[in-house]
Amino acid sequence: MNYLKRNIIVKKIISFGVAFMMTYSSFSVSVFAADYSASSAVNYAAIHWSDGVGLCDQFVKACLKSGGVTLTSGGVGNVKNELVNKGYGNLSMLYKYGSFIREADNTGRVSAGDVIFFYCSTCGEWKHMAIVGGIDSRGYVTAYGHNAAWNNINYLATYRDNKGHSGSAISVYCVHMNGKGSANNASEGAYTPPTNNKPSQSTGSTSTKNNNVTFPMISVGDLSGTNATLSARVSYSGNRPSEVGVYFGDSESSMRKVGSDKINHSKNPFDMWYDLNKCGVTLSAGTQYYYKMYAIVDGKEFTSKTKNFWTSLTISVNSGSEKKNPDPVGMPAVSVDGSTVSVSWNSVANATSYDVYLVQEPWGWGDIKYRGSTQGTSYTFTNVRNGAYAAFVIARPNKDTVQSEWSSFNVNAASTSTADFYNINASNVSQTNAQLNASISYSGNHPSEVGVYFGNSADSMRKVGSDAINHNKNPFDMWYSLNKYGVTLSAGTTYYYKMYAIMDGREVTSSVQSFTTPAQVNSNLVTARVSGTPGGLAINSQPHQYTKIGRMDEGVYCTIDLSRTSGNWYYVTYNGVSGYAYNRYLVIQ
Repeated sequence: MNYLKRNIIVKKIISFGVAFMMTYSSFSVSVFAADYSASSAVNYAAIHWSDGVGLCDQFVKACLKSGGVTLTSGGVGNVKNELVNKGYGNLSMLYKYGSFIREADNTGRVSAGDVIFFYCSTCGEWKHMAIVGGIDSRGYVTAYGHNAAWNNINYLATYRDNKGHSGSAISVYCVHMNGKGSANNASEGAYTPPTNNKPSQSTGSTSTKNNNVTFPMISVGDLSGTNATLSARVSYSGNRPSEVGVYFGDSESSMRKVGSDKINHSKNPFDMWYDLNKCGVTLSAGTQYYYKMYAIVDGKEFTSKTKNFWTSLTISVNSGSEKKNPDPVGMPAVSVDGSTVSVSWNSVANATSYDVYLVQEPWGWGDIKYRGSTQGTSYTFTNVRNGAYAAFVIARPNKDTVQSEWSSFNVNAASTSTADFYNINASNVSQTNAQLNASISYSGNHPSEVGVYFGNSADSMRKVGSDAINHNKNPFDMWYSLNKYGVTLSAGTTYYYKMYAIMDGREVTSSVQSFTTPAQVNSNLVTARVSGTPGGLAINSQPHQYTKIGRMDEGVYCTIDLSRTSGNWYYVTYNGVSGYAYNRYLVIQ
């Protein structure tokens, strides 16, 4: 007997940030000896990542063309071959670090403007490609891509192909473009990112009064229908932990310790990870689980925030030596009345309960928007947001799990959701920058997106900052520092802005507000842009000395006091830090 089982095949990547401009954050863009411009390619990617034009290979080729490299091949594997065969770069495999790829683990293999490829060993095929945007502030490789749209995401090791393959089945490769490591990668006064691959070590403090433990970089890796690896970095002050481990359960109130380690070293920070199967835990497909990390210091337990994840919907229908399958659920029936969705299905022999899912386009396991459970053969969802969906049902007998076929439908209910903006203001206003703030409250569904319009007049405003909203906080705050979105202000100028929110596809805006930047009062004060560095420019306490007191990222703007120039060193002020920076990398505006 054949049974139709449709696995979720695409993981939707939801990104936050600005669609029209990349904000550089400790990114290292090298100067090329060849004709390829990494910065031009990355800038193109930052502008076009969400334009929907072309699949992944076509998007990357367009980025490369903007950087000066024109390719004729189509398809992921063919593009890889053409890059290598024509000598544009060298291909090497990248090492993973949980859900991420660290620059420190892949020194000399990857940097901004490179092309990364995803190979599935199960399929024996090259499945996907993207362009490297840079290295983020935590040392993780980031990338732009199409299909799905990637806005410089860093969780690259979580990639799942169109057949649901992920984890160890997926290898990540990089074509490291020619010209990397040129003389311009490190120059006088320039900031060079660290390359140390080992965690820093400390003996720790002997004091017992200031013990504290934090758990940065908590993540879930190697996720399947039956297993997951839970990991975190442990950072502490005071005495070192004597023990670390993880709590785990199918609800926040039922978590128990499932893995632990005694700590006999003085590394700080250090990493911890727990393969749940190795801890004696077997997961169920399509199920939500909860976990938190813990550490014990001087008998006191410190814990992380509780996290949760869903297992993938890889379904096992076989049990026992005879490997008999239960009866299929069949195609569920869907009825839509406004924002109310009713799902019904056939009963399954020996089933004790049914889980019902509504998945939103483009049908990735991360796109499950609504879930319910019942012992009957029907379930009703209320207040479903507008959009394209598919409904499916999982029957849960005692030992087996059976997934239904999918039923697709649309929800186009009239929107009653509204939003109000208050506490609208401009703060930290300087001659070149300002932060625009507001609080927002809403009724009905939460906004799908919020952001700000900005311009020189009330009639010429454009969107300069935005955020996708995936939480249910009500009210919540929003803020946008204009310099971070590529906007530099002029002294003594009046500007206009308004906030917006997308409510069920409708745009709701605040009233138009304005502010005026301070007038230029010192003719020796000029604005300059950091340009030509491999990733940033150091601010030193004195000229010709390398006591660094701050740094400026590539592309940011600072203020120069020309009256305090010393040789090749300008006196600069940036983000409240004043000192000397090498003038080679400062372009006066």
